[in-house]
Amino acid sequence: MKIPRRIIVCGMEWSIRLSDTLSLQDPPLWGDCDHERKTIEISSDHPQTNVVFHETVHAISESMGYDPTEKQVDEITCSVLSFFQANKPFIRWLLEELAD
Repeated sequence: MKIPRRIIVCGMEWSIRLSDTLSLQDPPLWGDCDHERKTIEISSDHPQTNVVFHETVHAISESMGYDPTEKQVDEITCSVLSFFQANKPFIRWLLEELAD
């Protein structure tokens, strides 16, 4: 499944796009979140779920006025994705409930 090109974060539309230039930066980046432009860029070399979700956590945090460290974002990303993986029946139920 392809990465969605648009998401809604705290009521605002954000765009997600793959980038061929992020990995060329010094230091190389796997992803970048630009709060002013409401864009998330993902390195086309690393379009992994955890990178996309990591940048989404940045977008949510910044939209709420928080400024977590990279370590905190990494910990939130790992914890939430682990929770999703371990609780697929709950996630399916939650998505069905939200669909109504």
